[in-house]
Amino acid sequence: MRKIIFAAAVSAALLVAGPISAASAVEGYSPDEPTNPSLSGTVADGECMSDAPWINYSVELTDPAGLHTSDAATLVISSGANVVSVPLGSLVDGELSGSVLWPGASVDANGVANGWPGWEQVDGDWVQTNGNFGWTRGAISAKIVVNPEIVVPLSYPAASGDCATAPRGQNSVPASLPLTGMDAAVLPLSIAGGAAALIGVGLLVAQRRRRSQA
Repeated sequence: MRKIIFAAAVSAALLVAGPISAASAVEGYSPDEPTNPSLSGTVADGECMSDAPWINYSVELTDPAGLHTSDAATLVISSGANVVSVPLGSLVDGELSGSVLWPGASVDANGVANGWPGWEQVDGDWVQTNGNFGWTRGAISAKIVVNPEIVVPLSYPAASGDCATAPRGQNSVPASLPLTGMDAAVLPLSIAGGAAALIGVGLLVAQRRRRSQA
């Protein structure tokens, strides 16, 4: 009889302990935290095309938990004292790429530049100005904002012999020879130096011939 009572007590204890243990397991359960959205892989860079400064961009949003609240992408450029926001468009399936004109720049119907940041026309002449987003040509920082945001390295594109990022004839690019990259001011000196070198070689050859004949 005692054995029967003891077995019944053990069974009852196990029945009570089971739900408690299960409840404890549920209370101690901690689900994985959702991964925050990321713009890793997003880039932006300045490029000169047809004398116009452009910004090329590629935005990539990674958000497996679907936490972002907007698909609109914006490029924010700042110098500390000045800020300008450039709308880029809306992401489709987490991606967006394209090009936009640099703030203050403009092009004609053929895509050729007819306006530049930091420049304005006065009585038909181009003059430099502190307005028209001229500050964006200096030290700036930039970020692309969706939800989240990411800092991107960006600077005003450099001019070259083939592409000017300011009005032509306004010291926008150095005078250069496209095929050689040689500065026009150095060209006469280079030609003179080359001629002198050829004369020196000719004299040396003549001297050797005279010695051999002697």
